[in-house]
Amino acid sequence: MFHEAFYGRFTTRQILTLVALVGVAVLLSCSVEPNDPLPPTGPETRVLSFRDTASLPTDTVRWKRGEDSGVASLGPNLMDLAQKKASLTLSSPLAEGKVEFSLWTLGLRTAVLQATSDGAAGFRVTQIQPDTLAQKLIARCVGLNKLDSVKFPLDREGLIRSYAHELVEGTFGFGGFPASRPLGMDSARVVDASLIFFAAKHVPFRQGVGISFLGLDSAVVHARILGLILEKKISSTDSLALFPLPAVRVKISIQLARDTLVIGRDKMSVQGTVETDSSLGLDRVDVKVFDSAGSQVGSEKIVISAFAQPFGVFLWDLDQKISLLTTDSVRPGEYHLVVVAYGRGRKDSAMATCKFKIVPAPPVPDTMGPLIGRVAPLQKLVSVGHDTDSYLVRLTASDSSGVTQVWINDSLASFANGNWTRKVLLDTGAANPVHIKAIDSRRNESFDTLYITRQRLVIVSGPKVTFLGGSTDFKIPFEQSSVTLSWSIRDSVKFVSIDSQLVLAKNDTLFEIKLNLAPNGNPTLIQLVAMGTNSVGTESRVRVTRAKDTLAPVIAVDSASWKAIGVFQGDTLVVPPTATDFTLKWKIFDNHQVRAVTLDGDTLRGGSDSTYSWGVVKFPTGLKTVTVSAVDSTGNIQVGHAKVLRRDQVLLFCSADTIFTDSGVVKASTSTPGAILQYSTDDLNWKNLPDAGIRLTASAKITFRGRKEGYLDAMATKNYTVNITPPPEATIAVWNEFTWNDKLRVWK
Repeated sequence: MFHEAFYGRFTTRQILTLVALVGVAVLLSCSVEPNDPLPPTGPETRVLSFRDTASLPTDTVRWKRGEDSGVASLGPNLMDLAQKKASLTLSSPLAEGKVEFSLWTLGLRTAVLQATSDGAAGFRVTQIQPDTLAQKLIARCVGLNKLDSVKFPLDREGLIRSYAHELVEGTFGFGGFPASRPLGMDSARVVDASLIFFAAKHVPFRQGVGISFLGLDSAVVHARILGLILEKKISSTDSLALFPLPAVRVKISIQLARDTLVIGRDKMSVQGTVETDSSLGLDRVDVKVFDSAGSQVGSEKIVISAFAQPFGVFLWDLDQKISLLTTDSVRPGEYHLVVVAYGRGRKDSAMATCKFKIVPAPPVPDTMGPLIGRVAPLQKLVSVGHDTDSYLVRLTASDSSGVTQVWINDSLASFANGNWTRKVLLDTGAANPVHIKAIDSRRNESFDTLYITRQRLVIVSGPKVTFLGGSTDFKIPFEQSSVTLSWSIRDSVKFVSIDSQLVLAKNDTLFEIKLNLAPNGNPTLIQLVAMGTNSVGTESRVRVTRAKDTLAPVIAVDSASWKAIGVFQGDTLVVPPTATDFTLKWKIFDNHQVRAVTLDGDTLRGGSDSTYSWGVVKFPTGLKTVTVSAVDSTGNIQVGHAKVLRRDQVLLFCSADTIFTDSGVVKASTSTPGAILQYSTDDLNWKNLPDAGIRLTASAKITFRGRKEGYLDAMATKNYTVNITPPPEATIAVWNEFTWNDKLRVWK
């Protein structure tokens, strides 16, 4: 009766409002109760009970709650797939919060669990998100292990091999690598294992997978295959099956006999061999030259000699079939020689390139005076009329170093419009000598003398002069350094001048002069002036040419100085790492005279025994090639080359000797820039050292070495010990057909 009366007086909404107000009042009364305890605030330890989702036991459980995270401690029942426990300590009580757990087996994440408090010291799992790809891969590894337990062990390596096997065979739908792969899987190791499986199939790469493999193009795959061959994980026979040789290829690298040409002088042969597997043979070989900017050098600058096309030939040796001829129009610098060989039908081709340098010829020192040219008068001996009392002498003077002064009869001449001029006064009835001296910027001097005769009113003839050498224009061989010229003068003379020098008679009528001639192939003009007692002169001109010196200097290595520094390996002098300052010597001879010797453009000073020294200070590590050029007095050039190699030690620093417990990490480092660190446990097989070091779980002897081009390999051996506490005896759990996913469906 009471209930019916009560409910009849109020509506449903009014009743709910009343109940809420009463509840608030009760809560408020509780909150002010002084005897109620405060909620806990310190760390809290809880235990997660779970069941494995994969075919192998979970070995790691990670948890995360906000910024708080860590690795849970697994209970002793590790091998029990159904009853697993993981304990963890939270920094504050869980209360109404959530914790995310991730389950890991052999480094792969198999599931993600969301859990809340179960009200006690445990968790209530609210959501499970399985990593189906990882679970599938682990199950496949278990299946492959039953077929071959050696190739597919139940460990981390076995998982990688199983994954690689399925990616290559493609039978269980493990595609999408590397974007779609189990979390925690090492992609690089999977690629290596996949390449090993693929190489064993002996199928050409392009035929088997096209131009890419697991997201890598063929060039990267080829480079990795070479690395696996060096690591002795793949044989060279397997590599050749993966990447067959191209139909047209370079068998022997294309190279030049020397890598440096001197402008205007050198010819250089090209060496190398191309071949083809085609039954039709080669079609042709094209040869081109490009400068450093990539522009082709025209044939008018570098001439490529013609050679027979290799039509139908399978193996073609380029030796002595191509030559390069540089001309003065080629600029110094680096150039590329490009050789392209075409198979029959032009379907296949192979290209090879090599570099070479063009350098200028070393300059010839200027030791000659300026070249004097007569403008007025043109002849050495000239006569003017009796009425001419002065003469404007005009001449030219040229020199590679520049002309600074010209003197005419002890007075400076004036320069204008390319001519040096000065007016000289003439005495009547006399041969007025005009002495000329020209000086260049290097203080070299040259001389000339001409005679201007002011005629008397009565013109008389000069002495009768006869040259006794036959032709007045003749040549002598290079081996003859001097010549004697003779004239017969039968009339009375006041004086006789040969090349501006007074000459006395050998007897009553014979006049001689002995001349030393330079072997430059240029004619030397000899002029005799005989002045009669009547002050009238007669001129005789003779031209003599000494053959040019055509032999270049000889450059020879001073063996004693070289062997004292290092040892020869082929054409390269290898010096020890400590050799940073030393001196190398050359013996340089010439059949006439060595004018200058340079090394890479710098002048070398010679000793009295024709020895030229190269002093080296702070010689760097690596290979250095230098070019020695020698020029003789007539401009003949000889070029020599020297290669010197200094290898240094790679510096290694290893972890200190340590006895680890359970496991430990050892590392090595180097202060040598660019060096590669490697390690080996048997001194036979070498691997690159990871940045994180090497984790040890058992005693080991590890040898470290550093490698760098131009350096000696440095070795360091370390013995490390790890103390292992034996785990409790493992028990094998048997899983029934009631799978974890079925339970999820039942709970849902």
